[in-house]
Amino acid sequence: MQACRIRKRNRPSFVCQECRRRKTKCDKGRPSCKRCVQLGVVCSYPTEKIERDGGSTPSRDSRKSSHVMFDNVEVKERSSPHGSETSESPSLRFHSCSRFRADSSSGRLSLLGGGQISGRAAPPDGTLVLLADAQETLVSHGRMRYLHKPFSTLAVVQRDDYLRALFGSIWGFTLTDAYELHKSRARESRDESEKIDVNALLNCEHRIGREKPVQMFLKESIARRMTKDKRRTSSALENILFLYNLEDGFEDQAESEENYTPGLTHVLSELDKILPEAATLRPLLQHFYREVYPMFPVLDVLPFQKTVEEILVAEQGKTKFQIRLGTRFLRCKIETLAILVIILAIARESVDVNAEFKSHEINEILGPLDCLDSAPVLVNKMLALLNINRYPSENTLCCLLYLRIFKALSPEGSVLKLTPDSVMYLGSLFQYAVLLGLHKDPSLYRQVTDAALSDKAFFNYRRKLWLAVVSMRCYDLVPNGSGLVSLNACFKTSGQFNIFSNPSYLFTVLRDTDDKTKFDTPLHELMFKECQVEKEWTRLATLCVPDFGGSTLWEIENSWDRVERCVSRKFSLKNLESTCGSQTRTIEAMQCFGTQINISLTKVLISKTFNVNVTSRIIMMTTASALANYFESLCRNEPNDYAESFSRFYLTSFQHCMETIKLLKNALSEDPKGSQSLLSFETAPVVTHAILRTFLFLVGLIARLCFAQIKFAEKQSSHAYLYRAPPHADETEGQDSLASINASLQNIVRSLVHLISTRMASKYDVCIKIVEIMRYYLYLLEMNRMVEVACRMWNYALEGTPIPKIVRNSMLNKWGIELTNAATVKNDLYNSNVLECFDAEMMRDMHDFMHGLELNSLMQFSPESPDLVAPAQPTTIPDSATDDWQMLNSDILEYLNMLEEQPISGEMNWNVEQDSFLRTMS
Repeated sequence: MQACRIRKRNRPSFVCQECRRRKTKCDKGRPSCKRCVQLGVVCSYPTEKIERDGGSTPSRDSRKSSHVMFDNVEVKERSSPHGSETSESPSLRFHSCSRFRADSSSGRLSLLGGGQISGRAAPPDGTLVLLADAQETLVSHGRMRYLHKPFSTLAVVQRDDYLRALFGSIWGFTLTDAYELHKSRARESRDESEKIDVNALLNCEHRIGREKPVQMFLKESIARRMTKDKRRTSSALENILFLYNLEDGFEDQAESEENYTPGLTHVLSELDKILPEAATLRPLLQHFYREVYPMFPVLDVLPFQKTVEEILVAEQGKTKFQIRLGTRFLRCKIETLAILVIILAIARESVDVNAEFKSHEINEILGPLDCLDSAPVLVNKMLALLNINRYPSENTLCCLLYLRIFKALSPEGSVLKLTPDSVMYLGSLFQYAVLLGLHKDPSLYRQVTDAALSDKAFFNYRRKLWLAVVSMRCYDLVPNGSGLVSLNACFKTSGQFNIFSNPSYLFTVLRDTDDKTKFDTPLHELMFKECQVEKEWTRLATLCVPDFGGSTLWEIENSWDRVERCVSRKFSLKNLESTCGSQTRTIEAMQCFGTQINISLTKVLISKTFNVNVTSRIIMMTTASALANYFESLCRNEPNDYAESFSRFYLTSFQHCMETIKLLKNALSEDPKGSQSLLSFETAPVVTHAILRTFLFLVGLIARLCFAQIKFAEKQSSHAYLYRAPPHADETEGQDSLASINASLQNIVRSLVHLISTRMASKYDVCIKIVEIMRYYLYLLEMNRMVEVACRMWNYALEGTPIPKIVRNSMLNKWGIELTNAATVKNDLYNSNVLECFDAEMMRDMHDFMHGLELNSLMQFSPESPDLVAPAQPTTIPDSATDDWQMLNSDILEYLNMLEEQPISGEMNWNVEQDSFLRTMS
């Protein structure tokens, strides 16, 4: 007999509408369930039906929901749990519980509701925000596909409406005018195949007035890049982990030196050509131990130096060392030689760049070292011969780390963008370290059979390698907001074994240190402190770009405080004061070919303090600017609710920018009693990155002030203004403050341009591009053309000027702007709700920040040469390099290359070769 079916009473359902439609399990989280947040869809609940059917049935969130439309975006306003909403019109306020989700490429902000996310209750005054979601934004650029980096230089420009409009306009009308000029010249000559007078094209004046085109400011960079004999070709430095050598077993076949395999014989012959003479090799290696190794103490120094002295044999009558490998421990010796080659290349670059080493002995070394140009290629061959994917070891990981350091520090390989292959390489390094078991402290492993792995000193070598992998990933990924999933996994893996949080870590390091390696302990400690700071960086970046859900403003500001406290505790700025003092701490390290190596711990501490403080302020400035840009987009329509938030976060980013400028000023100072030692081979990459980020912020701020001055002048001349009472004192003060702050900021830009052009432009091509951009920008300011140039391209579109299709496509792909929206882009620049935020009170705060940091010398800068912003006048571009119009077209637009996400030319060539190789295989 069939049992009677039990009927249950009707109960209100707490499942969201989207999960009910998809027939998926819902966690019933309010206001948005976890699944809807992950899918990026609007999560809504049948609240009206629940109230009608269930009466006062309690739920997870008893707040009522009211829907309004705001800026074409649905907004859910939550009433207070303690009472109903007031009679004011429903709108988002700064202290409301709402979650912001923004498109990082367009700068627009969509509001998806507020309250709790994933069961986490927000503070009463916390606004849940999601600045950007890199995991849901796929960028397509030519043949490249990659996840968007929310804090890259390109993302910063795209997020800031003023920067995007300015650079997009320059990009657009430069291409359009060049295209029209090319067509007109072709029509005049009636022969499109005729060679174009490129130098005449570069010297042409713009059709609007007598304005110098941007090409006039790019001659130096274009001519230098075309005529410069590149010392090395960019090879596949970061693809070695994916190579595999079919010729295996060279150790088993090497019964004698005459029976080496062909692959090993070829590598040794190339190695003999690339190694410098003995009189050059010794000082280079000693320079590496004194200057480079203390900043990157990854190497197991004593065993390495012992093996090098065994392999390299000095014979009478010969100027070069002879390589003697023998037949025993062949793999270990080849690993040592691979490390030796790459560290010699790093030492050569360090000697060439550092201004401290100008002695006659060092200058003589630089002459015959062209053979080291192909060092990275040879190291790749040696690692492929070792089959490092099949036989991983600590030495091969050390070599891979120094390969990455060489590329990051080299002036020619220095780039201001994070390319996809770099992200893949850093991820491969992390996986390689995990395969070696470096994520776990060596003391936690059981007893192993290999005697080498039981050596106490070898334990510290493994610890240093893991810290180096973590530190390198953080320095490259966190400032760009990329790779957070891997970074979280990295720190979680370390946290499981109390690597960064265990106070006894350094005690364990001291326990495993003997008398011969005790000099390495202070360097190990500094690296450990760096990782502790980088852990706070990762927390901040994860809060701004979480895997799912959002973070409150209170949490982000609290994370800022944690970063500042950690940096001030681990790397206080007081350490930089030792540059002026006479007390230096030096330790005796080791012997290198009979010479005692002494390491200056004071200099290492100064360099690391500078790098950590500058990078920390860049990260905080970028995140604060992102928040300011998002509230700025909301302030255009709701100034009463978001003007205060926009002003607060913009002042926060301004403060971090001014602090960074103060550090850069000290680093670039030429005063021998000051901090000139801050600028070195090891700190130059951080300086170049900070220069570009601060310039981008200053360009956006000056643009806003220029538009605010125009808006204020229009307000003064309006009919309503003429027939009211005389201007208030605050209004007059605001007008004067705008002009004063604008002039001070322009002087700061001029002073930085002067310092960079005199200190770094001769070595770093990237700095030349930055200087050229800023000279053109300063020229527009002096000619009072900045506002007109920022609107010129959008006026072209509104006036119906013929714009080539390729320009339209590039505007959309590069800047995320459709020319059909030109009116909106231009109107956003003149939005009075945003420009009125730059009032007298904000100007006073900015003035106090600059004077508190003692930036008067920069604010009142007057260059010795009156032609500071004048375009460079080098030699003309050679005719052999200007035969192709397409080549010229790309060269003209090199001034914005640093903002692109495309790799440099050598890396692109590698990608093309890789694509053809894959097509051949398929």
